[in-house]
Amino acid sequence: MFKKLSLSVASLAVLTACSACTTMPSDGAADGQAAVEKAAAVATPSASELEKVAAMYTGNKVHFGFDSAALSPESQARLKAIATRIKSENPAQVIVEGHCDERGTREYNLALGDRRAVSAKKYLVGLGVDSSKIKTISYGKERPLDAAHNPKAWEQNRRAVVKF
Repeated sequence: MFKKLSLSVASLAVLTACSACTTMPSDGAADGQAAVEKAAAVATPSASELEKVAAMYTGNKVHFGFDSAALSPESQARLKAIATRIKSENPAQVIVEGHCDERGTREYNLALGDRRAVSAKKYLVGLGVDSSKIKTISYGKERPLDAAHNPKAWEQNRRAVVKF
């Protein structure tokens, strides 16, 4: 009985002590919170930076037909917009990646990916982009955008990606 009573009194003393420790933040703590909020605001990218990153992964892709490196009118229009950005931003290097869907052998898709990358490069050069800045690389079927095994995924994976 004495142990239960001692345990209860000890618990009550701890709870009372803990409740006494909770106080409202002082002005210094509020200033600290303001500093944290200010730092977070500074670290947050601007809308234009976010648009640029989004364009890097969505707007800098052109798609191709099955077993083809020919540029569609839509792909040509997108490459014109990309060329305009390249000329205005003047990056040190531009990389054009060629990609394929999963069908076909590894070797065949590497060659097709190369033809796609070269096709996009030639079009960009024709639009006035400095050819010495453009490097091409083929990933074949090794880096699918969509890993599903269906026609919609294959369509998304047949692409060239321009990075700068």
